Amino acid sequence: MSVTEEMLLTIRQIQESLKSDMTDIMQGENANSFEAYWEILKQLQQILQKSGHVIRNAEKREQRIAMLYHQIQSEDDLYAYYEAFRLYLDDVYEKALLTGNRYAIIRREDTVPGIGSHIITNIGQIEAAWQAGMIPVIDTVSVDNCFRNMSMEYNTNAWELFFEQPLGVGIMDIPNDAEVMVLDGIPVDKPYYDMDFFTNPYILDRWRRRANQYLRPSDQLKDALDIAVAETNQRMAEKVLGVLCRGTDYVSLRPYNHPVQPSVSEMLQKAGEMLRCYKLEHIYLVTEDEGIRRAFEECFGDRVFTTQKQYYASVQKKLLTEINQETKIDCYYKNMEYLAALLLLGKCDCFLGSRTSGTVAALIMGQKEQIFETWNYGRYHVDDRWQIW
Repeated sequence: MSVTEEMLLTIRQIQESLKSDMTDIMQGENANSFEAYWEILKQLQQILQKSGHVIRNAEKREQRIAMLYHQIQSEDDLYAYYEAFRLYLDDVYEKALLTGNRYAIIRREDTVPGIGSHIITNIGQIEAAWQAGMIPVIDTVSVDNCFRNMSMEYNTNAWELFFEQPLGVGIMDIPNDAEVMVLDGIPVDKPYYDMDFFTNPYILDRWRRRANQYLRPSDQLKDALDIAVAETNQRMAEKVLGVLCRGTDYVSLRPYNHPVQPSVSEMLQKAGEMLRCYKLEHIYLVTEDEGIRRAFEECFGDRVFTTQKQYYASVQKKLLTEINQETKIDCYYKNMEYLAALLLLGKCDCFLGSRTSGTVAALIMGQKEQIFETWNYGRYHVDDRWQIW
C-alpha cells in the first residue's frame, strides 16, 4: 500500500469513527475525544507538508473545532462540531489525493442533455472518484455531447469555459505513467430531482458542500454573473422570489420518466401566493419559454425581471439541444447566460421551481438559506395522472 493510500484509508477510518461517535454522544455514551483524532491528523499534516500540500488555516480551524467540541450541550451543538470537523477532513483528504498518481476521467457521451444535467452527473462522478481515492478530471473533448462543438470552436476543454477542474488538474496534466479509470454515463449517487432531494435538507447540504468544493465558477462565468447582477438594477438587494419554469420541450414532448411540469397558470398562482405570504417585492424569472415570460409579465407587470436575452417559441416538438444545433444558437453565450441565471436564483430569498435539472443545479450551487417550493405530479408515462388508475 502506497503512502497516499495509507493516508486516505486513515482519513476514511476517522470519518467512520466520527460518525459512530456522534451516535454514542447522543445516547450519552463515551466517545473518542477530539484530541485523540487531532494527534493522528497532525501526523498526516506533516506528511502532506513534505509533499508541498498545506491545509489552509489549519491552526485556526483546529481551535474552532476544539471549541465546538468542548461546548457540546445539545444535538445542534453536536452537529455544528461534526460539520466543522467533516469539512476539515475533506480538505485533508483532498490534499492526500493530490499526492497520488491515480486519476478518474469523467465523460458523458450523450448529445441530448443540457448543461444542467451535466452538472448533476458530473458532481455525482466527482463523488465516485473521491470515494475511489482518485483525482477527478472532467473531459468534454473526447466524447460527443452538448460541449463538444464548443470544445472544438474554442480549442479547449469546454467544461473549463464555465467551471474550474475539480482539483485544478486537467487532461493534459495527467502523467503518462498514471493509473487512469474512466467514469462515463450516469452515476447512481448524485443530486436528483426526486422529492427526497427537495424535502430532506441534509441531502441538499451534502451536495451543496460538494458543489462549493468542486463547482467553482471560471473567471468567464464570474464576469457573466457580475454583468447579470448589474442588469438587475439593485433589485436583488430587495426581497425577491426566484422562479424557474421549464416549458418548451418538456411540456410538448412529455419525455418518458421525467417529472411532470406544472401548468403556467399553476406557476402564476403559486408565485402570487408566495409574494403575499412572504412579503416579497420582485420576481426574478428564469425560463427559456417566450410564452411563459409574457404570461408572468402580464400577471405581475414590472415586478418581474430577468437577465436572459434568448427565448424559444412556446410550442416546440424538439429538445432544446436539437433546436440549438439547428438554429446555430451561440451555445457558449446561451450556457453562460443560463448558468449566471442559476447562480442568481441561489441569491433569492425564496425559490419556486419545477422539478428539472436546472432547479437542482441552482439549489446545489446556491449559498443562501431559502424557502423552496415545487410540485410533485409524478413522471411522464410512469406515475402521472394518466397512469395512476
